[in-house]
Amino acid sequence: MRPVPEGDNRVGTEESRRRRLRQALKRRLRPHSAELERVVDELEEHQSAVDATLVDLTRGEGMPAEFNPESHLAPGVPRLRTLLVGLSSRAAGGGEADATDVARVAEIMHLAVAIHDAALGRQGGRRRRVARRLLRGSAHWLGANHLSLRALELARAVPSPHVLGEAMDTMRELAEGHALSEDLRHRDATEQDYREYAESHSGALYSFCTRAGGHLGGADRQ
Repeated sequence: MRPVPEGDNRVGTEESRRRRLRQALKRRLRPHSAELERVVDELEEHQSAVDATLVDLTRGEGMPAEFNPESHLAPGVPRLRTLLVGLSSRAAGGGEADATDVARVAEIMHLAVAIHDAALGRQGGRRRRVARRLLRGSAHWLGANHLSLRALELARAVPSPHVLGEAMDTMRELAEGHALSEDLRHRDATEQDYREYAESHSGALYSFCTRAGGHLGGADRQ
């Protein structure tokens, strides 16, 4: 009998550990399965409501005709930003309709960030080429600025007056993240740089989702 390579033993041990963890998690969640399924169904409806008009909202005057936001909207995959808005709004007692509007603001800001990132990519670099292909040639500042303005227009229409301020603060954080990204093209990044970039990039959007969702229910910023 041939001995099993050590690497295979490690893989088998890791798979067994994950299997045990999944089984343990299922046992703990089983008493709450009906409630979890109900919440998941409601969140999927929330996601569908966001997607229903998101494509139309990102197009219009000033946006390149070739831009296709559907490149970033994988069907059937819930996005964390939308879920955070819905959950934080519900926790604070906010309405579902307003949460859907705020989630659209978050998703449009995310698309603007994606275009900014592509525009910041190294000229001729693989990352920039791939991003431009995904964005169908619209990876430039004009498209990103158009989306940012569209996000502010939507935020202004939300009943809670605090959401617009939160959106503007978030865009300021995102701009700082873009400036840091440009700076890092010319020097080596430190661990602190990575932390600051994460906080001013995806972190800024996630924070907006939870703060704006909370405002819908009348919660204070703290």
